[in-house]
Amino acid sequence: MNQLYLYIAVFAFLGLVQAAVELCDDPGTGTFNGVTVQGCDTSQPCSVEKGESLNFELDFTPKTGSSTLEVDVYGILPDIPLPLPFPGFDTNGCQSKYNIQCPLTASTKYEYKNQFTVPDIAPSGPVQAMIQMIDDAKKTIVCITIDIMVQ
Repeated sequence: MNQLYLYIAVFAFLGLVQAAVELCDDPGTGTFNGVTVQGCDTSQPCSVEKGESLNFELDFTPKTGSSTLEVDVYGILPDIPLPLPFPGFDTNGCQSKYNIQCPLTASTKYEYKNQFTVPDIAPSGPVQAMIQMIDDAKKTIVCITIDIMVQ
């Protein structure tokens, strides 16, 4: 847990900063090494307009190997406690365009790079984006939430 706070406090290079991030209730079996979100500040939620994309890099280390990597992104609204999937998000994380080649090897650090677009139908106001990485045994490797303010 101390490692999470260290990563949140440290600024990344090239204008990327650590976003306001929390581990999920079930943080997974792997190690969360950090996340950067382009244009976000640690002191407040990431501000994004409807239809805009949020570019992110999630660094993690799986505890066990996996032949696949499923990446699910959900929106969690304050009045709706159930996660709502982001439409059109490609859940196959084993692609070079995301900087990942499978199979994943246990105890190896990976840097998953992707983006998600805030749907035009999203309500304005605070939302959490939940990013969950799942292995071939359908077990969570890493799960985090990022605070977002939809404009």
